Amino acid sequence: MFIDFDEIFNDDKNAETKVPQGLVDYLSSNLPKGVKYKSDGNGNCYVVPEGEGEPLKFGGFICDLSEQDKKILGKNYSFDDMLEYFYNAQKAVKLKLIKKGMILVNDKEITIDKFIVNPLSPITIKDEQFFMFPPKFPKPFKIKIGDGVYWKEIEVQRIPNESINVATFESNKNAPIYIKYALDDKTHNMKASISYNLKYVNSVRDIVESLKIYLAFCEKRGYMFDNIVPIMDVPDLDNKVLSDSANFWEKVLKIEKALGIEFIPPKEDIDFATMCEVEFLYQCLINKNPIRDTEIITSINGKWDIYKEDELNDLKKPTYFELVVDSKFSLFGKTFSLPAMMSIFDSQVESYEKNGDIIEKLILCNADGKQRFTVVLLFKNEEELELFRDKDREKDFDRLYKAKRAKEYLL
Repeated sequence: MFIDFDEIFNDDKNAETKVPQGLVDYLSSNLPKGVKYKSDGNGNCYVVPEGEGEPLKFGGFICDLSEQDKKILGKNYSFDDMLEYFYNAQKAVKLKLIKKGMILVNDKEITIDKFIVNPLSPITIKDEQFFMFPPKFPKPFKIKIGDGVYWKEIEVQRIPNESINVATFESNKNAPIYIKYALDDKTHNMKASISYNLKYVNSVRDIVESLKIYLAFCEKRGYMFDNIVPIMDVPDLDNKVLSDSANFWEKVLKIEKALGIEFIPPKEDIDFATMCEVEFLYQCLINKNPIRDTEIITSINGKWDIYKEDELNDLKKPTYFELVVDSKFSLFGKTFSLPAMMSIFDSQVESYEKNGDIIEKLILCNADGKQRFTVVLLFKNEEELELFRDKDREKDFDRLYKAKRAKEYLL
């Protein structure tokens, strides 16, 4: 029988009234053998077994079930079935006394007004309605879910469910991933559903974990309790779109790690220009691939002290130009700069501007009828850039010349 007297009768947590033990013993002498009163320290005295650890049985009543309760319990339910049902549903059981004003305690009749007394502030029973309350569910606990690569620890709690055998659990609805599952104690089957909502994410990692794990469950390869658990209820979504989105944010996460920064998850949709910028950073910093830039360089500023005529004429021949620049980025709430090597191919000097004997500006044009173009390779820091420029560059020239545009990696 699940009755929590402390919770029912100790509403006033600050009460200091205590019934003298002598009075408690006197009141107990009027009870049937085998039971006694126990003071709760707040003036109330309620019936308990005389011996420590002995059972306390109640009777003299029947359960007054609603039509809904009867429908769920069916015709041939046991008393244990009923207890499990009301525990699962977290519903109070309404009781109906067989004999008006009387209950059985350890098979002995006592009047209902003797079940709990307060000698210092007498209790008056005005409306004889009685209920049996089930124990509360345990506190929320944590489980780990994942896709085999990314893992997320989420807190779940048991929730009421009108069933005899099925216990239902759910996670926090105001979180990036929401999961709900039901365990059938009779068949040992499990049913679960999962959803995600990116408005609750706090970081790029949150986005990646949520999308990757959700996709894994959609494809029946998601882990829960260290085992693959097939989700039964999954919305009909385009997994290709979901996978592309997850992969995009995984690239952003790797860029974060490479640069040691944390981006701020955007609230708006990502446009194609931003996707290209992320791909540019990802290919250069993670895959070490140069990117063909969309910008056409028309001139180069600097200082060149060239005096010989043949050297001046050489400037107007097809020439490979290599520059070190500082590339600035503004992405997902962060502004940062990265050292970059800029290579200009199929170009030559059309003219130049001088200040005295110093050439200060080279005006570029296309060489040999080819469209000149620019290739950029980004580096995490100056040391990485210098290491690249100091090594044998012969193999890199062909790789630079054949570099793809960022958008080509996305198509």
